Amino acid sequence: MITFIKATVNDVYKVISVQTQCFIEFLDRYHDDTINPTNESAASIKRYIEDLNSTIYFIKNNDTVIGIIKLKKEQEKVYKIDDFGILPEFRDQHLGTNVMIELQKQYTFVHTWKLSTILEEERNIYFYEKLGFKRVLETAPIKINDQMTIVDYQLNK
Repeated sequence: MITFIKATVNDVYKVISVQTQCFIEFLDRYHDDTINPTNESAASIKRYIEDLNSTIYFIKNNDTVIGIIKLKKEQEKVYKIDDFGILPEFRDQHLGTNVMIELQKQYTFVHTWKLSTILEEERNIYFYEKLGFKRVLETAPIKINDQMTIVDYQLNK
């Protein structure tokens, strides 16, 4: 059973640990030093947690932390998924899909979900498109470096 546990300022270093485990492979692959959550500072995470329009959740399956998700309210019914990661040992078990389904059940008031993802990560693209997200073509892709491009996706309910 998927549940979300809201992170507090006391959880900053736990957030760093989970983020590092979830995103280190992308840092190693793409060398996206400036944007990879693995390199996010404790101060930045603390500010995110303290921001009334932002929430960090530890994702649990039963009693085990399996990942992390960060949400930012952009408008009354518009939310952005800033980071979403499943720990490597829990991938390929359909847990990511279950997380997104449960998230939408708990956030029924949200009409528009936004996110950015790595264009070169076919697995991410397939995952979000399978869930109904559509590429936002009005927003130009952002070239991070020679190996990595960020693109925007949106899901309208």
